[in-house]
Amino acid sequence: LRTQPSLERWLLWQQLDDLRRELLTTCDLAFLWCPSHGKESDDFRPPSGMDPSLIREFNHRADTEATRWRDAACAVSMRGEWHAKVAAAAKWSDDVLAMAAEVADLYMRN
Repeated sequence: LRTQPSLERWLLWQQLDDLRRELLTTCDLAFLWCPSHGKESDDFRPPSGMDPSLIREFNHRADTEATRWRDAACAVSMRGEWHAKVAAAAKWSDDVLAMAAEVADLYMRN
């Protein structure tokens, strides 16, 4: 993650906060941390009366769905093409600088 939050990430957090506020007015809702992706943690203590395996199952389903959405977004993303163009431009720049250095070296020898 970047050190400066992007506008998109900020807008997402705003939408999530708006949803949280709406749900809090209509549901008995609590947010809690659960180790992700099947990780184990000695710090994980579900609230009293909550089944840890059920919480982990909900978290697993959320992780699976989030991964599905991420993969779908990546499938149509042009980010990979952009990175390839940046890498090609950087290689071109390095090659041109190397050729210029060779020309300068030949010039200095003669």
